[in-house]
Amino acid sequence: MTISRVIPKEQMESILRWAAPEVDGAAGAAGARGTVAGHPEVMTAHKLEELQQRAYQEGFEQGRREGRDAGMAELRQQAQRLQGAFDLLSHPLEELDQAVEEQLLHLVTVVAQQMIRRELKANPGEIVAVVRECLALLPVASREVRVQLHPEDAALVRDALGQPGGERGWQIIEDPVITPGGCRVVTEMSRIDATVESRLIALVTSLLGGERQDDRSRDQE
Repeated sequence: MTISRVIPKEQMESILRWAAPEVDGAAGAAGARGTVAGHPEVMTAHKLEELQQRAYQEGFEQGRREGRDAGMAELRQQAQRLQGAFDLLSHPLEELDQAVEEQLLHLVTVVAQQMIRRELKANPGEIVAVVRECLALLPVASREVRVQLHPEDAALVRDALGQPGGERGWQIIEDPVITPGGCRVVTEMSRIDATVESRLIALVTSLLGGERQDDRSRDQE
């Protein structure tokens, strides 16, 4: 079977001949170069190892800097804590003595006031003995003696000692501010504070002062 029997003759002229492209060394080289130029550079094993080494070194340096900064911060905190401990050791007794003294003074004052109130209820005449002791401490030549008392105590003293007067001319002054159980004796030349608060403070100061004196004696030994 021939071509003319399949394709009409009048169509044969429109058929183009296909020719194989020419392939030679120059064209092949140009094609190869075009292919390489059109794609990214191929990553070699050496280049990959170099990049990995660089990334490792950068990460190592960053980690070392961060670790060093964290270590310095921790050292500064430790130094501050040690400095605080040294400061506390240099004067611990001073702060402790002051705090203990204040707490002890407050505690003793409150407890003693409660005890005095109970004692006065059981023995209301105790204030009479306090007034007598204060009057006995005054110089003989004292004049215009004024005994300041709580109103409740003033009534007890009047009943026990009678109406004030005599050569000294002492008189009772009622003062509701004064705590029951205490008094204050005032003259032109002297003053005796026998209030509950002042007696308690004197007692506590004496006790604390004695302990400190004992501490100083032991330190000198």
